[in-house]
Amino acid sequence: MGRPDWRAMLAGMTSTEYADWHRFYRTHYFQDTQLDMHFSGLTYAVLSLFFCDPDMHPSDFSLLAPRRDDEQTEMPDEDDMLMRKAAGLSGGVRFGADGRKSLWSVMTCGAVQRMKPC
Repeated sequence: MGRPDWRAMLAGMTSTEYADWHRFYRTHYFQDTQLDMHFSGLTYAVLSLFFCDPDMHPSDFSLLAPRRDDEQTEMPDEDDMLMRKAAGLSGGVRFGADGRKSLWSVMTCGAVQRMKPC
């Protein structure tokens, strides 16, 4: 049970054979990408049997490929949204994403007052 000797394989390969391998692996990807393509293709095949959606594509089920631009919606910044929601609550001190005190603190009366960070 010896390991494959890739150095001997490359030494015995001509430049034409190497170029052929290079062209082949440009279209037939390695490991993670290939597994993702197989998974998304299989999922697409199974779901296309049950749902007749003409807009469905195998890339919709890919774990590695980004979503198509036409389907992306702009999401608001989560930290800003949480800080705005927290400003409506009364009492306590709000902490930022880094764990330090926030510049905004809500007093018990509900008024927002500017504070210095710790």
